[in-house]
Formats: sequence, C-alpha cells, structure tokens
Amino acid sequence: MFAPQSIQRRKFLQWMLSAFFVSAVPWCWACRRTTGKNSQALWLALADTLFPDHPDIRQIGFYHHLRFVLSDRNYDPDIRRNLLDGFKQFEQFINNKIPGFARLSLEKRSDWLSRYIQSNPQAENWLSRVLAVVWEATLLDPHYGINQKMSGWKWLHHSFGQPRPDSAADYFSLLRNRQKSETIHRL
Repeated sequence: MFAPQSIQRRKFLQWMLSAFFVSAVPWCWACRRTTGKNSQALWLALADTLFPDHPDIRQIGFYHHLRFVLSDRNYDPDIRRNLLDGFKQFEQFINNKIPGFARLSLEKRSDWLSRYIQSNPQAENWLSRVLAVVWEATLLDPHYGINQKMSGWKWLHHSFGQPRPDSAADYFSLLRNRQKSETIHRL
C-alpha cells in the first residue's frame, strides 16, 4: 500500500529537482557571462563613466542589481539579450583597443566610450539600457539589498514613499507566490 505512494512521491521529487536545475541554467549562463573579475571591473568602470558624479557605483549595488536583471526570467528577455550582447561587443572593442579600461582615468574612459559609440550603431541603444539599470539601482528601496544606506536617494534628495516594502509583499515574495500558483495549475 505504501510502495505506490512512495514511488509517486519519489518521481515527483525527481521532477521538481530536474525542473529546478533546468530553470537554473539560464541564470548560471547569464551570470557566467557577466561575473568574471574582469567583466565585473569593466561593468563598474562603464557605469562609473556614465555617471561620474554619482555616488560610488559599488555603494548603490549597481552590479548586484545588474546580475539580478540578467537572471530574472520575468524581466524582458529582449532587454536582457540587449544588455549581454552589447556588453560582449563593448568588451571585444575595448580589449582589442586598450586592455585595462577599468584602470584608466575618467577622462580617458570617456574618450574611449565616445569612440565606441561612433564605431557601433547599436551602442547608444545598449548604453541607454545600461543607464536604465543604473537608475533602477539608484532608486530601488534598500529593502532589496541594493542602494544600501540610501546613497542613491540621498544623492537625488529623494523622499521615499510609504508604505515601504516588507518581506510579505515585496517583489521576491510576489514572484514566489506566482511560481507556486503556476506550479499548482500545471499539476
């Protein structure tokens, strides 16, 4: 009597584990393409070049937010693809022309960025997406682990709205609830 139930349970658990691993592949792939030490330094240098008067890009958590955007399957896939493809093209351009972009002065980085924009017709579109991610990180509530110490808000003299997110109704909780309901409807 217990054997059929345990087999069904075992198959269900195997199915759930395989579904988890399959869903994790795009996240791992996206992070692999953007999380190398050189890639992280290049992303941070790029954001710092685009926002030279911004508070420290690391302090607002730009790179952490970028990784989340690239791994969030609910984020527009065209935007994610644009960010990844644009970065790949920029990285190739910079590495072929001047390795060590991240260590250059702001003035030299700005000059090389201008050269890249002139050489690539899609560069402005890609950079507008990068700017959008920087702004998102700047404006996100610190509850999400980004914009720590409200540095982005302080820089903008922003007064946050009420109510602020809590763990029961934040973006991650809403996603978990959505995924649970999708899983239940599939069964």
